Amino acid sequence: MAEESLERKNFRLITWNIHLAKHYTKLIETVKTDPAFKGVDVLVLQESSETNNRSTSEEIAELLGPQYAFRHEPAQRLRGRVQANAIVWNTKTLKDVEVGLFKLPLVRRWDALRYRKGFKRNERLCLRLDAKYGSTSLRIYAPHFDTAGGLSSKLAQFDVIRRDNEGLPVAEAVFIAGDLNTFSLRKVGGLKPFREAAAKYGFTDISQAITVTWNSRGAYRYLPSIEQKLDWILLKSKMDYTYTTRVLRVPGSDHYPLVTDLRFQKPQETTWEFYWCTELAWKAMLQDCQKAEASIDFESYIFIDDAIGKQFMSVFIQKAQAGVRVRMLIDALGSHLLSWEALETLRKAGVEILEYNPPTSWITRLKMFSLFNRDHRKILVVDNRVAYTGGIGINEIMSGWRDTQVRIQGPVVEAIASAFEHLWYKTLKHEDEQAENLILQTSGPFTFRVNSPYSPIHPIAEAYIEGIHRAKSSFYFITPYFAPPKEFLRAMVRAAKRGVDVRALLPQKSDHPYLNVATGYYFSGLLRAGVKIYLYENSLLHSKTATIDEDWATVGSMNLDTLSFYYLHEANLFSFDPRFNADLQKQFLVDLKNSKEITLADWKRRPMWRKILEVLLRPFHMFF
Repeated sequence: MAEESLERKNFRLITWNIHLAKHYTKLIETVKTDPAFKGVDVLVLQESSETNNRSTSEEIAELLGPQYAFRHEPAQRLRGRVQANAIVWNTKTLKDVEVGLFKLPLVRRWDALRYRKGFKRNERLCLRLDAKYGSTSLRIYAPHFDTAGGLSSKLAQFDVIRRDNEGLPVAEAVFIAGDLNTFSLRKVGGLKPFREAAAKYGFTDISQAITVTWNSRGAYRYLPSIEQKLDWILLKSKMDYTYTTRVLRVPGSDHYPLVTDLRFQKPQETTWEFYWCTELAWKAMLQDCQKAEASIDFESYIFIDDAIGKQFMSVFIQKAQAGVRVRMLIDALGSHLLSWEALETLRKAGVEILEYNPPTSWITRLKMFSLFNRDHRKILVVDNRVAYTGGIGINEIMSGWRDTQVRIQGPVVEAIASAFEHLWYKTLKHEDEQAENLILQTSGPFTFRVNSPYSPIHPIAEAYIEGIHRAKSSFYFITPYFAPPKEFLRAMVRAAKRGVDVRALLPQKSDHPYLNVATGYYFSGLLRAGVKIYLYENSLLHSKTATIDEDWATVGSMNLDTLSFYYLHEANLFSFDPRFNADLQKQFLVDLKNSKEITLADWKRRPMWRKILEVLLRPFHMFF
């Protein structure tokens, strides 16, 4: 929740099942003290109840401030308590509010018996709020699906909401936010079909990155800790938007509040330019920094005060002295060669600098394994107008490397800026554990995703694997370090065996020589499956890109190794724009002309000492 220090300008929606207010004192304390609730635009509540002859939703609205109104609708009595749906809204930000109510269909008896033995069918309601948020017309459905039943029952209840929406005047943004009680669906493989069914009618799951919203220990202390995703936020919008979604692990219920911050935008064109070598990227980045009028946000794993580093320092100092806010977030380990004198010079000039996870933090707290918790991202945002991301660091030794950096303008810049902001404030507050999952996206053809240590999900890794599973014709990728987890390798092999053209471009020589040997451990199995492997010979290859078919591509900081998948902060831009993807694929084919293909016959003839080293290094792949 570190970003609450910021002045918030987004529409904020929170959905929370408050478990019949059984943990009343903790619930009220959380609403009082957690900054996420301050100024919230809409708060959707399931299992609201009554305490001291007052509805819980009324008390919460009162706590939030005099500008809040509410609607509380009891559905039934459950274990002696009122079980109600409620919605609380901010009358200062929402105008022309109308609230409706309708029943959801009962779960079929057979579904109730089949999926949730021991749970009887329950009456379920759905509240509907129509309002104006600025000039944007909103419709928010606040349902509470039945606990009993499987996929067909959830779809039947969803269908009632869909038909209600289609029978009303068109709203520019339609939300479905609530406890959809998807208990059984993970077990029966229904989460993805449910999400796909919603997508069929234009709804995007903007809570897709969240995997946990409920913990059994919150309801029954005697049970083992079981976690599931039960709460969702779906959105159907006619406008462009950017958003972040996260979960708050706070006391007060067996469910965790699900929070989305969203900004609607007029449709904007996205423009981009690729840089295929480090020198050209450095030059473009410096030029944009020199044009900065309000802010420069710079994040890098490596920043050294050598010749190129001093050029960046000079621009940062000049701009800071001219009143531009300049912030640098650098990894303490990756930038350990940055001199103390350089840091002091920057700080005295007014540049704000944070070092991510310095050695003192993990030594003093005896968390030695957190040494591997690094910020490997490469981000530059200038005036929240233009952004850069890719694989390029600031170190003269990288001069002449074949790398990829993209300069981009458009709605996705706000998502990139939010990613920087999020980690900046977590670093400022020394929060080294990922308290919530975060996804940063736009509604258009570009998405920005971040991987974080300690998080139970890894959005970049998952996007890769899901993309490979869907591949029909081609999967081309470039990575300087290749030691991926088993699920990635399995996805590659299966794609190749079903006829997908899978091609891997790796460096002939790495800046970490032992990785040249370690990577070879995987070659035999991949070559036998039909994967084509090329080694780049022209210069040192440090690019991290991939394309799948003609409608999926990514560029960013993540290497295809276990360390990047699970233990580092990483950031990648994903594109579904055919023109962007064509640019990356065209460059990939150019790179192949400067590469040598490895055949299975050639690989079998490699020296025996190399085969032995490949096996000996295998246990250490998780550290690569």
